[in-house]
Amino acid sequence: MTRFHLIVLTAAMFAGTPALAQDATEFAGPRAEASIGLDQLRFDLATLGSDGKAKQSDLGYGIAIGYDAALTPA
Repeated sequence: MTRFHLIVLTAAMFAGTPALAQDATEFAGPRAEASIGLDQLRFDLATLGSDGKAKQSDLGYGIAIGYDAALTPA
């Protein structure tokens, strides 16, 4: 590893902050959520006998509904 990689790795370790506990009451009830994401795959076709590179992209999306319930008092 180069010195640059070690510096970046050390900075990334100290940049993350832990999740802090909240004093708010627990939420219980219905919920709805939506998600969206982009997936991109790049590969070299030259190794497979053809020339050039290819790229394939796909968009993923979804929804979810549910109910949050407290199972324990704590």
